[in-house]
Amino acid sequence: MHVVFGNLANVTLKVDPSIVLATRDYVDKAREAAELYARNQIKAHVEEPDPHPQYLRRADVAKDAGPLAWLGAAGGTADALVLSLKSNEAALGAYAAGQRFQFQATATNTGAATAKIGGLAAVAVKKTGAAGLVDLVGGDIRAGALYDLNYDGAYFQLGGGVGAGKAFERFSFEASAGQLVFNVPHVVGSTLVMRNGREVTGYLSDGQKITLKAPCNLGESVEVLAFSSFSTANTYTKAEVQALLTTASALPVGSMLPFPKGTVPHGFLEVDGSVQTAAVYPDLAAYLAGSFNKGDEPAGYFRLPESRGEFLRGWDHGRGVDDGRVIGSWQADELKSHAHLLGVPVSASIASGANVVGTAAQNTLPSTLTGGGETRPRNLAVMWCIKAWNAPVNQGSIDIAALAAQVQEISDKGTIVGSTRNGKVFIGVPSLSATYVADELVLVSALGGKSYRVSNFNKSLNLAMVGVGGMDAGAAPANGFVAIYAIYNPTTAASALLGVNATSARAPEVYGGVNMPVGYTASCLLTVVPIVSSKFSPCAVRGREVHVGSFYVYITNTIVTNILVSAATLVPFNAVSMLGTMEATCTAAAQLAILLTDGYLPGLAGLKIMTAGVVAAGTVTCPFGGLLLTDSREFAISTSFSGTGGTPTYKIAVSGYVI
Repeated sequence: MHVVFGNLANVTLKVDPSIVLATRDYVDKAREAAELYARNQIKAHVEEPDPHPQYLRRADVAKDAGPLAWLGAAGGTADALVLSLKSNEAALGAYAAGQRFQFQATATNTGAATAKIGGLAAVAVKKTGAAGLVDLVGGDIRAGALYDLNYDGAYFQLGGGVGAGKAFERFSFEASAGQLVFNVPHVVGSTLVMRNGREVTGYLSDGQKITLKAPCNLGESVEVLAFSSFSTANTYTKAEVQALLTTASALPVGSMLPFPKGTVPHGFLEVDGSVQTAAVYPDLAAYLAGSFNKGDEPAGYFRLPESRGEFLRGWDHGRGVDDGRVIGSWQADELKSHAHLLGVPVSASIASGANVVGTAAQNTLPSTLTGGGETRPRNLAVMWCIKAWNAPVNQGSIDIAALAAQVQEISDKGTIVGSTRNGKVFIGVPSLSATYVADELVLVSALGGKSYRVSNFNKSLNLAMVGVGGMDAGAAPANGFVAIYAIYNPTTAASALLGVNATSARAPEVYGGVNMPVGYTASCLLTVVPIVSSKFSPCAVRGREVHVGSFYVYITNTIVTNILVSAATLVPFNAVSMLGTMEATCTAAAQLAILLTDGYLPGLAGLKIMTAGVVAAGTVTCPFGGLLLTDSREFAISTSFSGTGGTPTYKIAVSGYVI
């Protein structure tokens, strides 16, 4: 209904509340609908994978920047660590180079270790060694210590911790609001405290905890490095310092000092004119620079000056007292030029006209000898020594005795005897001499004995000689084989070749005769080569393989089965296998086959097969290699023939062997 008033001055409007105001039920329902809408909106927002893309998440920082992610106490075993990320926001879908983690060890490892994080694969844990990354050894991880794991793309590299040669323990904390105290077992005065990556000095330490003077804000990073090497327990004692002073020296290499006893001190050599190796004394060799060499020193060696029985004299060096001398030169003894006066009687005067009775003849009168065999001043006999190297001062982190024993063991147990790098010989025409060259080879004093490596080996052997560079005894065989040995003198580092008649017996890997040249104590068998008419027969040697011309060792026209054939005329006793060619022909068209097998198991092992069809008078050839020989140098052969006629011919040729 509509009411229209023309004048409102005397009109009073009254409203019934029961009609105009909303009921409680109405309001409650409206509120519930609004709340449901809001909850649905929030739920959808929260369930989004990245509801706030404008903000950088902590997990993204962890993955991209690689901070130390806390893994907590290690599970698994001492050598197979099982770890997991402790931060709810951290995510680790895969390992990536540059990732860094930290964990607390719960057990001490016993050897090589692995670590796995979450559900990812186990990865080997390595540490830095002298030659790069190496496996852990027992004690590298100690129970209770904190360690870093740094992933390099292939391995976890272990960092931090104390023990097994490490310098400090690392403790990392994420501070709470107002936190001042951090529990860190340490040695007072041996800590480094960092707050948000910056070193701070405002803290107190009592051996069990670090107390900051300024409270932390929520989430601040606090790291404490507790060093063990700063501890006074690890410093040198007075006795140790005195011992170090007796071995340490500021004298430069090349200094010469006289000593009143016949014992050469550490770091010195007697100045005795001896030959020394530059490999052992590189600094002294560089200083002397061959100044006292006579020209007969082996390569890589140098000679010391000779001081025994000599007086030392200052070099003139332009003064003019001892002109013409070169520093380091020797000078014989000498007396300064001088004259002796002899008193004689004066004759009386003779009157004029008087006769002289006679004139005395000139005679030389001997005098009594005096003095000794040389001219010398009063003196004191001393031993002159030259500073050869700087004696090391052991800082206590290395057991020198154990290291020396290990070095000796490595030296004593080297590579297998006869091992060579690019060892070769080429003999193009019959010759009395041959030259063996190799980048490196290994010689030993005996099987299982001390080994020596010789590099840049280039030596010749002459069959007409006996001794170093020739046969060990007697003449070379007229026809047969000669074993070529490399021999070595450890004292002078001289090396050479030595020939041994190997026609009738196998040559050992180490020279076993009684005619080793004096001073040569190590050897190795290099090769065994054929001899024809007392000369080297043309051949090519590469390592243990010897190639000769192609020579027939077996020819037959019959069908045979597992016949043993000797190759003794073409291969030495040292040969373990041979190489060559199989050849077959027939006067008529036919199917031919040859089967070669090892001499130890005829027909069963090391099959070398050739099968082919040929036309009349046709020939088929097939090479073979690696055919094993018996100790009597035999192999087995079988032949087959399929055809309507004709005469087959089967041939086996030898073109080389392996010793």
